[in-house]
Amino acid sequence: MTVNPRPAPNLPRTRFGGKDHGGLAGYPGGLPAGASPHLRFWHYRDKDKNEVDCVITRGRKVWGVEVKLSQSVSSSHAKGLHKLAEYAKGNFQMGMLLYHGDDTFSLGDSRILAVPISKLWEL
Repeated sequence: MTVNPRPAPNLPRTRFGGKDHGGLAGYPGGLPAGASPHLRFWHYRDKDKNEVDCVITRGRKVWGVEVKLSQSVSSSHAKGLHKLAEYAKGNFQMGMLLYHGDDTFSLGDSRILAVPISKLWEL
């Protein structure tokens, strides 16, 4: 498994696979306002090419964020998040698969949720 720091945020958005990926995973301008300086942002990929778009760590605690451009998702779309949870063991806090649908639901593990991307702007 490799965990790589995120590339510099000024790379072209196409490097992240599309508008949604670049805007969320690249964090243009640095950390989001109010973010803890103790947060670290990574990309996860294992030897079997399971990956997670954005892994956030604070100390040993681990969160994963995956972005899908689809309007419907299933547990198979969260394979990378499940592998990250398995790798991080008790340090895994939560995984979120952001997608273009309408409902929030568990993806086979109560710590891994499918969440409509529109919810980000309702917070």
